[in-house]
This record gives sequence, structure tokens and C-alpha cells, in this order.
Amino acid sequence: MQLNKLTDEEVVSELKQKGLPTFGTKPERLDRLKKFHGEYASPFSVKNECLGITPTIDPVGVQPGPSKDVAPLQDKANANPPKKAAPKSSVVDEVEKMKQKREERRMKAEEIKREKAEREAENEALGRAGDVEFDLMIDKNRIKQHLLQPHVAASELKLCVCVRKRPIFKKEESAGEIDAVSCANPQIVVHECKFKVDGITKYVENNGFTFDNTFNEKESNDDIYKFTIQPLLEFILNQGIVTCFAYGQTGSGKTFTMVKKVGYFGYNMIRKAFKILLSETSLSSTPPNTSIFFGNKKRNSLLGNLA
Repeated sequence: MQLNKLTDEEVVSELKQKGLPTFGTKPERLDRLKKFHGEYASPFSVKNECLGITPTIDPVGVQPGPSKDVAPLQDKANANPPKKAAPKSSVVDEVEKMKQKREERRMKAEEIKREKAEREAENEALGRAGDVEFDLMIDKNRIKQHLLQPHVAASELKLCVCVRKRPIFKKEESAGEIDAVSCANPQIVVHECKFKVDGITKYVENNGFTFDNTFNEKESNDDIYKFTIQPLLEFILNQGIVTCFAYGQTGSGKTFTMVKKVGYFGYNMIRKAFKILLSETSLSSTPPNTSIFFGNKKRNSLLGNLA
């Protein structure tokens, strides 16, 4: 059948007979009919038919194409395309992160092992028997500063609470005790050694407390006298009333700090304070009756004996 010679009405009639759609222009309907009969019609051929143009064909029957010199180069280029780095997937990134974290944990474990060995050797040389791991943890959490802020004179406060830290005794270190207290005025930090719920993992819980003045184990008795008793002497001379007492458990250092003992600060502090009071008074006779208590024992009229 010469489909190209059919009129528009004949094309529509053929499409209806074949059960094909009849919409579109004549070239579109004709192309649809050719496809039904197995004939191929390109858009260019349809357009040429509509315009009345006959395509020219090469006499040899070969369409012009690329030269023989260009084809091998193209084939070679297609055979060896440039290699591109394949993008890393998220899985590869996660694996690398895991390797890095594992290496960091390994290095940290080696450092802890080295520090532990050094501390064990040091403790053995000094006769200490405490837990080395807790000892290292406390050192890392300990307050490094000597003073966080300057001391405040007791005369500047209506009520002054001072705390003094005593050094740990040799017998306590030999028994396995650890110095678990840090002091830097006005802070006191108690480093509490604990275990996690698994009963194996150790950790340190830091409990901080703030007072008016705190004195560490390196501060002397004169430092305490300078900021506690000495500022109050002028107030006493002006008919003021001052109460000073030490409170703490047995062995915490009350006697060392306050009470009479040869070479200890308590006895020297009282002598120093009352000598200043006596030198500032204009008394020419027996001083007024004065009472002072040492360890629940009353001492009367001490000013005359201390002159």
C-alpha cells in the first residue's frame, strides 16, 4: 500500500479501521499508520514529505562518516577513559574514625600504664601503700593554685570561719591512706574515691566547699595568726568581746593550732597576743582580772604572768 499517496480522509479511515487514534496532524497520523504496518518514518522524513523535499542519497550508498584517521583515536580514547578517584562511602569514613579512636585509646592506656609504674616505684621508695590508680586520679583533679584569692582579715567579718588542712602523716600513708583533700583559699575540695555500679571502674568525685579563709598544709602558724587573731586585738582594746575556738575531730590539728604545747603555735600565739594587749594598755598596776580556757581548764589573771 502506498501510504504516502493516501488523502487525509483515507488516512483517518485507515486509522479507524485499525483501531488507532485519529488525533494530530496528517504527518502524525500517517506516521502512526506506517508504524502499524511496520514501516519506520523518522521525523525528518515526515517533515520532508510534508514540504515536498526528496532526500538525496549518496551514489555509493554510504552515508558520510568520520575519517579512518579519527576513528581509531576515538576508539582508543573510549578504551582508556581517565581514571577518577572513587568517593569514599560513609562506611569507610566510620571505619577510619573507629581506627583513630582505637589508636587514641591504646596510646592513653600505655600512658596510664607508664604513670602507674612510675608512681608504684615512687610509693615503694617512700613507704606508701595507697591505691596507685586513685592516687593518680586525685593528682589530676587536685587544685594546682596556692591561692584562688587573698585571705580576708577576721576583723572585716562579723563571723569568720577558717579551715586549716593538715598534712597526711607517715603512719597514715604506710597504712594505705591517700591525701584526698585540696586547699586553695577560700576553697576546700574533697576528692572522694568511688567505684561505678560494675564494681570495677574507679573514678573520683570532687566535692567543693567555700569558707571565709582556708589554709593549706604549706602555710605556717604565723600566716594563720596574721589573718585570725592579730586583726582582732584592736577591737579587744576598744572594749570589744571576741570568741575564738577550734573545732574538729581528734587528730585533725586543733592542739597544734590553738593549745599550749612547747614549740607549738597555740602557746606562742597567746603569748604574742597578750603581750601586744599589755603593751598597748596604760595600766601601772595589776591588770584587770582576765580568764582564758585551754582544753576545758580555766586559767585566771594571765596578763601579769605574761608581761
